[in-house]
Amino acid sequence: MRMRWSILFACAVALVSSEAVAKGKGCRSKGKRPEVFVEGKTPVRRGPGLNYAVASFLERGKCAPYQEVSLDKAWVLVDVEGKLGWVPTSRLAAKSRERISGVKVESAPVGSAQSRAYADVTKQTVMLERPDPRSPARRVLPQGLKVLPLAKTEDGLWVHIRDERGDLGWIPTNDLAAGGLAELPNADVTTVATSSTAMGDSTFTASTSSPPRETPTTLAIDASVFGAALLPLHSLQSNGEAATRRYDVSAFAPGTGIDVTFSQLGPLAVRATYLVAFLVGVSPEANPNIGVGGLSQDASVSIGLPVDVGAGRITPSVGYALGIFDFDALLPGQAGITFISTQTHAGTAGARAHYYATRDLRLEGDANVLVGVTSEGPLTLGDAGLTFGGIAYAGATYFLSDTLALTARYALNYRTTSYSGVGTLDPTINDASLVDFTHGALIGMSFAFVP
Repeated sequence: MRMRWSILFACAVALVSSEAVAKGKGCRSKGKRPEVFVEGKTPVRRGPGLNYAVASFLERGKCAPYQEVSLDKAWVLVDVEGKLGWVPTSRLAAKSRERISGVKVESAPVGSAQSRAYADVTKQTVMLERPDPRSPARRVLPQGLKVLPLAKTEDGLWVHIRDERGDLGWIPTNDLAAGGLAELPNADVTTVATSSTAMGDSTFTASTSSPPRETPTTLAIDASVFGAALLPLHSLQSNGEAATRRYDVSAFAPGTGIDVTFSQLGPLAVRATYLVAFLVGVSPEANPNIGVGGLSQDASVSIGLPVDVGAGRITPSVGYALGIFDFDALLPGQAGITFISTQTHAGTAGARAHYYATRDLRLEGDANVLVGVTSEGPLTLGDAGLTFGGIAYAGATYFLSDTLALTARYALNYRTTSYSGVGTLDPTINDASLVDFTHGALIGMSFAFVP
């Protein structure tokens, strides 16, 4: 019985002791290494801010010596089992918070964001190892990303930043939207400078030459690959006497496409696209056992000048488009029915726009008018006029990471050509028009990388 009471008494003493510790009463408040009580389930970070990576995780609450307090007293640097790290003061016991509130703080830790604000990346840009456009690239930063400015070059053209991963690098000052950049400390461009933070040091070497004012010339590539569900339409309308000189051919068609943009070519961007649809199983209602096949192809290349507008970008562009609608010439067993294939060469003018609704979601669209010429075969319809039409799409891209994204679009390509005079298809035709129209949904993946 006496042993049982001894055990109960020991448990009670331990409980009271732990409660006292939990209130911070059991932590040293004086001496060379005063302590604070950090509650359990607390992440320990490499720096005083949520933008710093988690270095460790404190499972159980314990007393830990503290060394430094952030300027706003929201973070405290503690020694957890011989390793330094930052924890929020909100995760301290009440007595410890009172202790921290009385600490006098005159300066902020280097790069802690306590004396300066985060900055938004105003457009997709490349973070470089050094403030030099010829420097190796670290990664591509998406528009809208919040980064922490640390220092600037003496001429103010480059800013040394820390990204959300805790990685360091340089980007042009013009690619950041934030006040107070001029107040950043100057990086030493003649020696190796070191920025030290708890539980991790980082070193950068600044260039001794002043960089030009242009955006870095490092090439960036965005490529999208799609699977497509399309509905091509090929239509001939004419005043020919035979009813077979008027037809509409349309059917569901699977397809695939690619869209590649080369940006940061100086101030310009170059874009190339290709979309193909396979039209199969087109048959007359009266005889489903016979059919005609076809292939719709659309390709384009354009050059544009990106213009940043707030959280978005508009890229006016001009270019060249090629459209091919190629059908089997004859319906099997129907020698009197001839289908016309077309090939269009056109110039384009328009604009592409995108807007970051959130950091990870980008809304985008593209619209272009086209003017060109169309040739038809195997027979002609007469003298062809100019071909008019348009190319457009609207969609969204969701970024899974800095280099990988899901993308979905609705796209269309329309062109029409008028004919006059007599051609070889039918001598009774002296007025005709051809329409090629392809539209549908595209879903795929996008990749961003720096070669």
